[in-house]
Amino acid sequence: PPSRMVGLVLEFHSRGLLVTGETWPLREQLKAAGGRWDASLKGWIFPFDGKQELIQSLKGEAKFEDKAKVKLALESCQNGLAVTGETFPVKTFLRVQGGSWDAKLKGWTFKSEDQAALAKVLRSCPDVGTVEVQKAKASAAKSSALVVWEGPAASSGGAKQRAVASPARALEDASSS
Repeated sequence: PPSRMVGLVLEFHSRGLLVTGETWPLREQLKAAGGRWDASLKGWIFPFDGKQELIQSLKGEAKFEDKAKVKLALESCQNGLAVTGETFPVKTFLRVQGGSWDAKLKGWTFKSEDQAALAKVLRSCPDVGTVEVQKAKASAAKSSALVVWEGPAASSGGAKQRAVASPARALEDASSS
């Protein structure tokens, strides 16, 4: 074991958890912990959900700069609440918390209506950096999201369509400002 604590940097990469820094003195421990050396990234790749185990296995031997934190957004949706953003690294956590993947939404849905409680649970995850809570207008959030297009029939060939005011437009306008 090294005589001094080595510095390691943890960050999420498209292929998993990337560990860089002073890895040479710990290469055997990193390999034993399930890491794979990636020469092009000059670091070790671990499964996305392996961060806490890795930190525990190297406790006392390494100090960590933990940049492996995801950014999530929390908003109301038709089925309750939706969590979107960098969800892949925390998908196991989201599933354990009762979330269901919604491919159309490209996010996780929760049957809960309690935004504050879900935000607190998400923030309790050590792999979550920020949770941006999208505030919806009370009247818009309670009504159904329906957009009606006003204009000539689709067969008239490419005429411009104009959106009519609706709760969904109010939500879009509120979130884009």
